[in-house]
Order: sequence, then C-alpha cells, then structure tokens
Amino acid sequence: MSSVWALQDAKSRFSAVVNRACEVEPQIVTRRGEPVVVMLAYSDYRKLSPSTRSPIDVLIGGPKLDEGLKTIRDSSPARKVAL
Repeated sequence: MSSVWALQDAKSRFSAVVNRACEVEPQIVTRRGEPVVVMLAYSDYRKLSPSTRSPIDVLIGGPKLDEGLKTIRDSSPARKVAL
C-alpha cells in the first residue's frame, strides 16, 4: 500500500517523500482529500513508460546475425507438378 501525503505535508517534507518513493514504494499526494499525483522512483517510471524508440529503431537495434551465416535450402518442389 502506498503512503498518502496531503499536499501541504508533501511540500514541507519533500525530501522524505522522495526518499520513500525511491527506497520503499510509490507515494500518493492528495489535494483537498483527492489523489492528484503519484511520486515513484525513476527506475519504476521507466518500466511503466512505453518505449520512445520508433519501430524502425527497434528493428535496427536488434541482435546482429553472423555475416558467415549459411542457410540450407531444400531444393525439392513443395508439391508434385502435373505434366
């Protein structure tokens, strides 16, 4: 369960809120009793946020194949050809 902080308390104890978000769990900040912000560790944020790379970048950045890769192709026809 995340800790909940009133905005005034979060402002006056900002370092404590940041430390708890980094070391323990996300922290919720409320305004007039309503949750408005969640503070979480940057590493947790990166896990949750979508990749900012384009699909092309993802494909280009994939694992490289050895240049000496040899493939074996079956040269037999896939089906019988009627003559």
